[in-house]
Amino acid sequence: MTTTSTLNMDLFLQAKKALQTALKADDYCLTIPNNASMGDISSTIAFTLKGNPKENAEKIAKKIKSTSLIKEVKAIGPYINFFFDKDKIANKIVTDSLKKTIKTTAKKNIISLDIYGPNALKGIHVGHIRNASLGACLSRILDAAGYKVITNSFGCDIGLPAAKVIWGYMNLGLKPEGEKGEWLGMIYSIVNSEFNDKPKVREEVYDINKRLYENDERLMVIYNTLIGWSKDYVKKVEKQLRLKIDKYLWESDTIKSANSAVELLKEKGIAKESDGAIAVDLKEYNLGVYVLLTRQGVPTYEAKDIGLQLMKEKLFKADKYILFTGAEQVMHFNQLFKTFELMGYKKGKMIHKPYEMVDIQGKKISSREGNVILFNQLIDELTNAALIEVTRKNPSLSFEDKKTIAGEIAISSLLYGMIKQDMNKKINFVISDWVRFDGDTGAYIQYNYVRARKILTMGGTPKENVVITDETEYALLKKINEFNKVIEESAEKFNPSAIAHYAYELSSAFSKFYEKCPVLKDEVNQSRLLIVKSFSETILKTMKIMGFTPLKEM
Repeated sequence: MTTTSTLNMDLFLQAKKALQTALKADDYCLTIPNNASMGDISSTIAFTLKGNPKENAEKIAKKIKSTSLIKEVKAIGPYINFFFDKDKIANKIVTDSLKKTIKTTAKKNIISLDIYGPNALKGIHVGHIRNASLGACLSRILDAAGYKVITNSFGCDIGLPAAKVIWGYMNLGLKPEGEKGEWLGMIYSIVNSEFNDKPKVREEVYDINKRLYENDERLMVIYNTLIGWSKDYVKKVEKQLRLKIDKYLWESDTIKSANSAVELLKEKGIAKESDGAIAVDLKEYNLGVYVLLTRQGVPTYEAKDIGLQLMKEKLFKADKYILFTGAEQVMHFNQLFKTFELMGYKKGKMIHKPYEMVDIQGKKISSREGNVILFNQLIDELTNAALIEVTRKNPSLSFEDKKTIAGEIAISSLLYGMIKQDMNKKINFVISDWVRFDGDTGAYIQYNYVRARKILTMGGTPKENVVITDETEYALLKKINEFNKVIEESAEKFNPSAIAHYAYELSSAFSKFYEKCPVLKDEVNQSRLLIVKSFSETILKTMKIMGFTPLKEM
């Protein structure tokens, strides 16, 4: 699959043709330099030839003549560097950037993305949001790159956590307050402490859990009421986070499939009885032993995950199955993937994308201990912090407008903060830092888009071609030209953070251009207005992939 821009393909072709006039080779070793002083295209072919690379480069460069597009060829050390006509390149970049679609030769492969995954009867907290943000962003990246994407969410809605909440609802004497889904999460935290400290509570919770699996009629009435509250809450948060979940699969849905999977693994000799339970021994692969079926005949989380995959195979018939979870589940998925390999599954069909956890002010989050910021509180605190910034920047706006803008900044900044951090690194969540208008934040991305839109509103529709008069103009356009390449690399590596890094680099390039290159001073500079339009369209595409709703003013 390639989504390389047509401009880069043209430049590579021009450089290749020029090199062919100087020497014949199978590979001309062409790259795009990171440093602008090294030109637009660079060749490292001098390293592959006999003799001194520096001298080779100088000889080759002298043989190459300028063309209508290639203004200069220079040997800088062992590199052969091509400097193209900036005006022609600039106009090609602008033309490409204003196209609404991305050219791609991607096969229409089907990708199943397992994302979001909040557990029923618990509150949704900042840790769940990292999963949702990463997964949703990757879904939009893959869609832009030409894949067919199916998103699904898998969460726990049965077992001990559910039994604890039901016990609390029946015994604590508390009435639901506020958002019922989050109230149930509070009940879970309270009961978890009771469960750990009081044997009688523990015994009663285990009894409720057993009766849940037996579909006890009286208990199921309470269970269905609480599950209804919780799933309504899950759907509300899905909408607020701009997610698109095609299919919700819950742990209770997998019980039948899990039991079938256990029988299949027993038939194949992969699972065996061990001390009254059914287990898989993977010690020869340094993956330990894990239980599929308890002594009481209850399928474990591992069995349900295997059952889940079998269900997804029937439902989605995908080419690849990608799962986002916290890094603490790496061993769990290594065990499952090895089990599937032993069952005959092709290696690499299932891909686990682990991400590190989110700390709050340096402290680990825990639903059991109640050390969480639940979703509604989180959005309120982010919105209030953003409101201070909006009021400082634009005090004349009405309070209603300020609140609306602050609400969008809260969501954009939350999504951006989750996406930008590489998945192998922890996030330390500090609310005031995430909504700043300057620095590496979602608010900064929005702010530069608003700047560009205001210029375009005042300047009107651009009427002329681009003429480069300042290096910041050219630097911005070259950054704009990287959009397709970023989409390609993000899709190939299943790496959402690359689009956030690009958004910040693109916004920073625009900010430098904005400070140095007046567009509306005295009379409208039509060339620069066209550059602003190119930036505006490109950053808008980038924002939408991250889940932002663009603002008109801040």
